[in-house]
Amino acid sequence: MVGQTLTVKGRLYRYYRCRQAYDRNTGRNCSARYVSADKLETGIWREVERILTEPRVVLGELERGWDQEVDADEVTRLRSEHASAAEREKRLVRLYAYGEINEEMVREEAEDLRRRQLRQSLTFV
Repeated sequence: MVGQTLTVKGRLYRYYRCRQAYDRNTGRNCSARYVSADKLETGIWREVERILTEPRVVLGELERGWDQEVDADEVTRLRSEHASAAEREKRLVRLYAYGEINEEMVREEAEDLRRRQLRQSLTFV
């Protein structure tokens, strides 16, 4: 899910929606309902607190993590992708500053960059 905001008559609404609700890249759609940010975040923090206050769960996760090997090639690949995205972002800002692209193009490219960076960060974790 991804966080979104909407302002209606000066009031800000925060919510989460499925990442594929309107995915132009894959053409897939999701009919899942939007979820209130306050309700979802409250539930998530309640679960985080429950897990972190249970020492056996925390120790079990730590031990499980020790058994996993780090894929050095994957770390290198992800770092390279991250650097490439950062350079792409800089080029985008320069093109906009020079008037080569319009604001809508910047938004579309920036959203694409955010999606890629999020995928990278989720893969890395």
